[in-house]
Amino acid sequence: MNLSIPPLFLLLLIDGFLILGLDWLLHRKFAHQKNLFIFFKVLIILICLRLILYWGLLAVPNLFDFSFWFFVQVIWLIGTMVAFCFLFSRYYRLYRSRRFLKSLPKDYLSKAAKEQIAPNVKIYQSAAVDSPCVVGILHPALIFPLMPLLPGEEDYVLAHELNHLKNHDPLKKFLGELLLALYWCFPPAYFLIDDLNLINEITVDRQVVKNRGQNYYFGYVENLLSVAKRAKEADRRMSDANFFLGKNYLNIRIDFLLNSYNVGRPSVTFRLLTVVLLICLILIYGI
Repeated sequence: MNLSIPPLFLLLLIDGFLILGLDWLLHRKFAHQKNLFIFFKVLIILICLRLILYWGLLAVPNLFDFSFWFFVQVIWLIGTMVAFCFLFSRYYRLYRSRRFLKSLPKDYLSKAAKEQIAPNVKIYQSAAVDSPCVVGILHPALIFPLMPLLPGEEDYVLAHELNHLKNHDPLKKFLGELLLALYWCFPPAYFLIDDLNLINEITVDRQVVKNRGQNYYFGYVENLLSVAKRAKEADRRMSDANFFLGKNYLNIRIDFLLNSYNVGRPSVTFRLLTVVLLICLILIYGI
């Protein structure tokens, strides 16, 4: 690819509008159907790959060209280095803080629940979280809040968190934050990473209820509402790990679950149009 800097910034601007369009769609109820979910996932992967490809061309300055774009690139590169320092410093502090976490009480989870957790996954309890969450890239850990789980919640909560580990979501989140550090000065990138994390949450929600009966399906939806309500009543500030139990994102997750229930397979026409659209996007992104 041999493009000068101004056209590359124009392509970045186009990507920005595409990201904002994706974010707008994810917040619209008519788009909360499983038939459209694969489209969202493929689109966001294409956008991320394109941004990774262009960063070296956009942000690495040419030492022999002292134009306006040279100084823009120098500022961008310095900002990226600072963002990386903050990012790795935060993850290092998180790693060091593990030594201060309390072991989970023996009676917090049932014996059957503990048997579902892999031996290499550590289990902790902390007042810093308002709902169960997973952390750790190389050494995964489950962290539970101080408040006990209500009867019937254990199966839903554990299924959700174990699917996060199965999907390597802590690693995906870390890679997303790396991309955000590269594009710290590109506002749509913040929407992109939020949408990426939201799609990971929706993916896990759908995995938990897949091939389950109606009672389990709607019991899981009620559990999402219950955990979020109890976290709010605990009068604690939402931690970063539990951001996606916030009101706005919780509504989107529940809408996806409710609107995709009893939705049959998409029609042949819909599938053909989706394939054509994705092929067009891949061709456009290959330019």
